[in-house]
Amino acid sequence: MHNSINVYDLARDFELDIGNETQQKNGEKKMKPTIRKPTQKEQKEASEWPIWEKEESTFPWEYDEKETCLILKGKAAVKCAEDTVEFTTGDYVIFPVGLKCTWEIKEKIKKHYKFG
Repeated sequence: MHNSINVYDLARDFELDIGNETQQKNGEKKMKPTIRKPTQKEQKEASEWPIWEKEESTFPWEYDEKETCLILKGKAAVKCAEDTVEFTTGDYVIFPVGLKCTWEIKEKIKKHYKFG
């Protein structure tokens, strides 16, 4: 007998990002960032990414490609069409391509980031 693994079930079970898009009844997609704690491997990889810092502020942003980041310091909220999510020091955040949102940096942010 052959056992197969469904990667979408694995992703759901481990809360990994697979685009974080859900289909609504009217056919439009609802998107928001995925927020979780990083694995040790992800922490090590992120340590080699560039660093971005920003003071307390509010600004609109649109993602034309996926961004993955590890929050080193600070606190922020991102308001999307349907929801507002918050993240802070130690969080691993994945922003899906096509997301339109408004950032509210509540405490100066310092993060490692990677596009693509």
